[in-house]
Amino acid sequence: MSDFFWPRSPITELHKSYITQIRYSIHQDDGGCCPIKYMNLLDEKPSLEHHTFVPAFYRDHIKRFFWRHYLVITLYEHYEQKKLPKYMGSNFLPYLLNVIVHMDNVIESIIRPCQTIERREVKNYRSQDFEDYLIAEYIIGRHDPNTMDDYRDVAMSNIEQLPLPHNSGE
Repeated sequence: MSDFFWPRSPITELHKSYITQIRYSIHQDDGGCCPIKYMNLLDEKPSLEHHTFVPAFYRDHIKRFFWRHYLVITLYEHYEQKKLPKYMGSNFLPYLLNVIVHMDNVIESIIRPCQTIERREVKNYRSQDFEDYLIAEYIIGRHDPNTMDDYRDVAMSNIEQLPLPHNSGE
């Protein structure tokens, strides 16, 4: 599942535009869950609005995830705007765009289920998809299908079946 959210079809301009105009942020909460807020950069007056709650034990991971996601978007936009031949003629920009879409798919895989869970239950929710992402990120550092297939060919165990400690500090 670590590469499950990697884009398999061409990415449209509309899809790219939607991903790059939304900014999520995670905030501190004392009740075992943290609010996720979002801002649409194309709104006339962009403002933070509540989106959902996620378990507090994911807070630091999500915070780092958002930082990396928005860094990759910034890099993509920078190199796309510069139109430097060495980046335009290579797979660099398409690869960055795939990373952006992959990361958007991963974060949606944790946010969407949390939107359907009552707040008091969110603190106990586990996202197998997000945990698979975190494991692959820690062990392999990449999520594209070729890298994941190479890992699977030589690994002694299935990365998606590694047991995780589930201690949220309680």
